[in-house]
Amino acid sequence: MAVVLPNSIFYHIGRTGGHWVSHVLWQSGLVERRLTPLHITPAQAMSGGRLGDKPFTFCFVRHPLKWLASYWMHEMEFGWSPSETASVAASDRFDEFLTKLLKAWPDEGPCSRAMAPYVDHCSFVGRVESLSDDLGRALALAGETFDPAVLSIPPINETSIARIREAAKAPAELLAEVMKREDEFNVRFQYSGIPEIMVGEAEPVRSILRGKSDGGTLRHINGAALLNPEFDYYFDDGEVIKGTGRHQAAQWAFSQAIEELPPGGDSVVVSEHDPYFAYMAADLGHGPVTYVQAHEHAASPAWRDRLAAEVEYVAYQDFLRGEKPAHDAVVLCDSLEISVAAEVELLHAALVLKPGGVLVFGVPTLTVEAPIKVTWSGDPANRGRKLSYYSLEYVRNLLAPLGFRDLEVVRSMSEAVAGPLEKQVEDLAASFKLDPDRLLGKAIVRARLDPTASEVIDREALLKLWLLRRPAEFVTSPLDGLPKAAQATIAMLRSALAREQFARMAAEQGMADRERELIETRVNMAALANDANYSREQISIARRQSSAAEQQLSTLQGQIELLGLKVLQDETADWPQLPEHDPVVATPAPSQAEPLDETQAQVSEIEE
Repeated sequence: MAVVLPNSIFYHIGRTGGHWVSHVLWQSGLVERRLTPLHITPAQAMSGGRLGDKPFTFCFVRHPLKWLASYWMHEMEFGWSPSETASVAASDRFDEFLTKLLKAWPDEGPCSRAMAPYVDHCSFVGRVESLSDDLGRALALAGETFDPAVLSIPPINETSIARIREAAKAPAELLAEVMKREDEFNVRFQYSGIPEIMVGEAEPVRSILRGKSDGGTLRHINGAALLNPEFDYYFDDGEVIKGTGRHQAAQWAFSQAIEELPPGGDSVVVSEHDPYFAYMAADLGHGPVTYVQAHEHAASPAWRDRLAAEVEYVAYQDFLRGEKPAHDAVVLCDSLEISVAAEVELLHAALVLKPGGVLVFGVPTLTVEAPIKVTWSGDPANRGRKLSYYSLEYVRNLLAPLGFRDLEVVRSMSEAVAGPLEKQVEDLAASFKLDPDRLLGKAIVRARLDPTASEVIDREALLKLWLLRRPAEFVTSPLDGLPKAAQATIAMLRSALAREQFARMAAEQGMADRERELIETRVNMAALANDANYSREQISIARRQSSAAEQQLSTLQGQIELLGLKVLQDETADWPQLPEHDPVVATPAPSQAEPLDETQAQVSEIEE
């Protein structure tokens, strides 16, 4: 993503601490807006005139080998996203991933090639190895105002899936070849050496399921989109059945939680679509294992014909009728995501688990400390969106009356804010003064039923106790006339207060906007009045100048007349003066018939 600040722009190169940087900038109050897609380049951001004049830009880089390892681990955990790199180098082995990259671009370093669209167009390039200090330098150079204390916010960790981290290894010779390709990049950003932790031979990273031959039936059925499994199946004979790809991170986290269960116990797996974890638990030595099919196609005989482990299939309605505490582990894969009243399955888990039994479940999360649950609209535009999100405090309060202890988050994942609910999410985040990019997520949670709990639990008594102590956000008024607990009242008031605080903030912002508009209008009116006064003064000056010009013209005309008369007088002063008593009288010209003597006589007479 590109984060637009008052004086600069931050560009996020993947796997370089960008989420932490974005959060720090938000905490500093510097974020004007965030541009998508997540890893937008400067060229993409500047196209179309989407940005104003922001002359300072910055980004961060990382040691080439550590960056490549982080990239591979991320894609392995969350699924290979469509990209040029994935198309040429996707692999379940880190060493194969590096080998494919070197082969695909023999004249380029894979790290520098990926980062060139950013580092070649940024004013400042920092390093992940000194991320906090370099971020402070970048903000200071850009002239941004911030509190240096925000730079001490804890960083966001790499993947917590141990199996993937341990698999990010390759032979020293291959790592050295990568570093050689990155010579120019290393000199520019002062990188050298091969991290010792990355040298070695990696073990296979995927969980392998035992299979039996079915002549390719399962593969053909899945290819015809008749099964649509949520998760990826890797069989011991090498065949791979790919899932939808939307839940790969959850698959890793559930796998880790199931692998950490005590072996040999009686286990139940409840899933809407996919029996994967039931067969995985059976292959790990749990038994008996029951798969509760919440959807018809999840019970397809094709699964049983292809998978070798023994798993019992039970209808969802039959599972909910059971009350006997007979199981050592219950795994709820997607219960809290698909039903508005999904908490009932947690209640049922408390009934069927033995004392000390383990509950593993996925929960859509809100990063809010208060016991809050948010249920989004069931509008068709929100299809695919989880119906409800829960704060972990809400989940703790939900489980405590049921006898569960030691709530532990096996894995938490953030969820991007996008789509029709984006405005609602931003409003909720604003009411709690939280970063919208960190508000939503998903967690795989593990809890243990109190070992001292009685093996015989009365369903009705437990239900009433649970209804009394359940957080108020789920039901704001009792269903059966039972009095509300003080905790429920406080929680309800907190929720109402949050809504009122948000409404007040919105109203105050609206008033501030109107006041700013009024001030701008007054300033504009004053400016117009000044312009009008200035125009009047200019008109008055122009009139005075016109009057003066007319006077000057009149004076000039008089002077011209006087001057013309004087010139005329001067010109006539040299003419001959005639006697006043003998005026000149014009006489006809002499005719040809008169003699010359007469003419001369007349001339003489005139001269006399």
